[in-house]
Amino acid sequence: MGSIHHKKQEVMKTILLLTNFSATSEKAIESFMLVFAPKLAENYEFILLNTWNQPRTGHFQMINLDDYLEEISGFDLEKQQAKIIRLLPGLKPRIKIQSFKGEIANIVNYLSEKQNPDLVVLGTKGSNVLRELLVGSTTGRIVRQVNAPVLVIPESAQFQRPERIVFATDLKECTNEADFQKLTDIVREFMAEFIILHIYKEEKPDVAKFETCMAKYLDGINYSFHYKQHVQVEQGISEFAVNMNANLLAMILHDDNLLAKLFKHSVASKLTQRAELPLLIIHE
Repeated sequence: MGSIHHKKQEVMKTILLLTNFSATSEKAIESFMLVFAPKLAENYEFILLNTWNQPRTGHFQMINLDDYLEEISGFDLEKQQAKIIRLLPGLKPRIKIQSFKGEIANIVNYLSEKQNPDLVVLGTKGSNVLRELLVGSTTGRIVRQVNAPVLVIPESAQFQRPERIVFATDLKECTNEADFQKLTDIVREFMAEFIILHIYKEEKPDVAKFETCMAKYLDGINYSFHYKQHVQVEQGISEFAVNMNANLLAMILHDDNLLAKLFKHSVASKLTQRAELPLLIIHE
């Protein structure tokens, strides 16, 4: 179906909505659109994206199904597009569809590098989003490979306007302040309370420099800093988010920060993420 649509104007922003036509992805997309689109979408274009690939095993290897698979992908995209337009008829000109052959993480990463979308949205069947990122799932590959901000909505979570966003930090944002600004721009879009959390295991670190560095990006945001001691960082984040009644958990992925370490070491059994929260990942 060709290459992704270019933005109509310099101010037009793009959100990629990833779908495999499952109930999980449809619920994530529809709930996100119902919350985000009506009030905040004046300058956004929404692109429903599906990728497809021919099976690599069995007798299918003897048959070229590309034309058929592309046709089915386009047909199902049109159906999902029509459903969203029925929910939000005023957005009809802004909801586009795209179909590509290839592995989803590779395609999304390619489009992210070429078109610089402001956000990638996808649903995941796993109720524990952090654990889902560690087990080689499609969700995990997308989050690890895609450079754009990624919003992961678990199947069990009904996406709602985030009134409280917990940002789990390792206090290294001053090394790349542009990433922190991406996050605060999203916080402003949602008009949310921004709760900045650092979990430490032993002694509380000196945070004065960190707070000073971050404050210049927080104008107009209702924010607070919190520092909690816990022997397991992952569990500390989870418990804090639950206690604060957070609607969204956010992290910035640096090469050597907490989330990168979680990816490198198989500690899924240690994660006790009880809150089935959407997770927003900003890449370095």
